[in-house]
Amino acid sequence: MPITLPNLDDRRYADLVDEALSIIPALAPNWTNHNPSDPGITLVELFAYLTEMLVYRLNRITAENVIAFLTLIDARPRNPEDYRDRAALTDEISKVVTELRKPYRAITCEDFSELVLQNFPREVARVFTTTLKDKRSDKRAVDFISVFVIPVSRSAVLLRRNEAYYDHTSDLRTPDNIAFQLVSAEHKYLYVGRESKFDAIKFSLNATVSDYELKFEYSTGGGDLTANSADTVRWAPLTEADHKLSDLTSNWASSGLVLFEPPANWQTSGLDRKSMFWVRISAAKPPTMQDDPSAFQVAVQSVPVLPPDTSDRSVLSRIKKELNNRRLLTTRVNVAGPSDERNAFTLYKKIAVKDITLHRKYDALEPDVIKAAKEELSRFFHPLIGGRDGKGWPFGRDVYLSEIIERLAGLNGVEFVESGAKPIQLIDPRTGLANEETYAFVKLEPFELVDFRVNQSEFTTRPAPNPRSRQTGQEE
Repeated sequence: MPITLPNLDDRRYADLVDEALSIIPALAPNWTNHNPSDPGITLVELFAYLTEMLVYRLNRITAENVIAFLTLIDARPRNPEDYRDRAALTDEISKVVTELRKPYRAITCEDFSELVLQNFPREVARVFTTTLKDKRSDKRAVDFISVFVIPVSRSAVLLRRNEAYYDHTSDLRTPDNIAFQLVSAEHKYLYVGRESKFDAIKFSLNATVSDYELKFEYSTGGGDLTANSADTVRWAPLTEADHKLSDLTSNWASSGLVLFEPPANWQTSGLDRKSMFWVRISAAKPPTMQDDPSAFQVAVQSVPVLPPDTSDRSVLSRIKKELNNRRLLTTRVNVAGPSDERNAFTLYKKIAVKDITLHRKYDALEPDVIKAAKEELSRFFHPLIGGRDGKGWPFGRDVYLSEIIERLAGLNGVEFVESGAKPIQLIDPRTGLANEETYAFVKLEPFELVDFRVNQSEFTTRPAPNPRSRQTGQEE
């Protein structure tokens, strides 16, 4: 609650004269003539008049005075003539005071996290700050404020019709609900791109059809950043044999994920004046008359990483520069982000599951159950849309088998779930291969998140007992 300002001009002429007369006997006992005709009393009355005028001016600050005070606060020059209107001056005071109350100096870990989110909202989705020991240039281990950032997963989604491109760029956390049709006519493609390599595309469909033949291709270079033509981009097919391509949309029969391993020769290409890693999708429609599938959400669902950039204008460099301006004098700051596969350090712990049996309900189909299981775990562990609240898997939250079974057992078509002794696998980030050991749970460092590997997870299904058979006493 703000403090009520005192009224500084509440003393009048008579109050000042009476106070002066009351202290004369104590200061000058020989002064006995207190009549108005006495020259000393005349001086007292004169000074009381001048003092009343000065006191009256205390609470009546001019616009020039206010402008001078505001300039002292933010050092921005102002012309007093622009603030003769009282409303304009009040608005300017409100802006300066509001800006003054914003936190500037970073002291605690929470301060550093809040400053990053406030100053880089379009580039940073999540932040975790802690204190870790690191080595200085003289090899001595000292405490650093370590800031770990997870970037926004923003992907470019382009629809090409003839020579025109329609941009539906999307954020995974809030994908745009823009309907468009993916049909099989010549020169009609859907392009999905990101600045760094990815391995999963999420589709949501308005309508579902069957018997579509989908074709996936990736860019191997070429393109022109000064034009919008894709004719000069070189394309190569994504295949199940070479890239473990897995289409969980069941060829537009339902919504789902398209999964693959990033090709070794995948290169950025210039398309619609954007230099990105691109995937091109087309569909061959069967001769039977069917509606075209209409997707209303398309976004990359791979874990977000920062593209390699060591310049001073990179995201991490700009964040560190900003925090260095805000830190205390003796505080040391490190800023790190998730890396791509070329760097040894990463914030993600890669895991997969195996030896899990899904007992499906008697009317559930095996492909549908496995598809739902992969989609659910891919979403549940995702750093941006995962977790129980859908705001991302918590930093440092360990992975437990009990939670995996809970998520799988709640799926439609699953009666109950069985698992082996140690069904969780750790993936080596350098080789991409699963370790021989398996675990019942995986412990994460306080700054780590999960990269769930869908293509390296294995599920088996088995029909659960038919309740109708139990009622009739018949064997299945």
